[in-house]
Amino acid sequence: MELDESVQPIPVSDLRALIDEWQSEHSADNQLRLRRCVSWLENAHRHSQSFDFDSSFVFHWISFNSMYALPNFEEEESSDVTQYKTFLTNIAKLDTQDTINSILRPMYGGTVNPLLGNKFVYSTYWKNDFDDTERKQVNHTWEEFRNRNVQQITRAISQGRQSNPTVVLHRIFDLLYSLRNQLFHGSSTYFGSLNREQVQTGAVILSKLIPCFIEIILTHPEIEWGTPPFPPHNQ
Repeated sequence: MELDESVQPIPVSDLRALIDEWQSEHSADNQLRLRRCVSWLENAHRHSQSFDFDSSFVFHWISFNSMYALPNFEEEESSDVTQYKTFLTNIAKLDTQDTINSILRPMYGGTVNPLLGNKFVYSTYWKNDFDDTERKQVNHTWEEFRNRNVQQITRAISQGRQSNPTVVLHRIFDLLYSLRNQLFHGSSTYFGSLNREQVQTGAVILSKLIPCFIEIILTHPEIEWGTPPFPPHNQ
């Protein structure tokens, strides 16, 4: 797989300096989110450099999770999906400089498109207990999802500033969430030999987008992202 490296993420060291610069403008809750986010992002970056993309993806997702999570101790999957989609919608609305599309556009052919075409990141593909007829129907269904995703994302990215990146982000992160579930719930072998392309692709996409999200949050200190779960307590 040839990964597009034309758009580089903001170095983590620069993000820390940027956070320090904007810190006084942000609430304590926002500051806590950003500190947590960057701490996991640093770890994810180290694992990417050593080509450990399983760990890189996991730590990138934790970094992303720290930006959107709200107190929800029942930890229902539907609530988690709702939270990250709400976050992505709000981030997209604040992206007045078209930063998200500018990052995704050069990555489309070499990174985003292979993810869209990978059947193993479509939850529909993994339905169990099908006979041959039902399996053919499932294959047809995930292919329909894939074709719809490709059409919508291609159209949105090509429109540039005229498009709202919300749809693109939702479609991409739905697939990344399916991959996240496979890794987080032990449904994948660490450093396994099969189905590795989507893990590397997912880690690369997150490594590009998370710094972009951090920048958008930093430059909009008037926006409150809610109380982070499990705030630190002095013993």
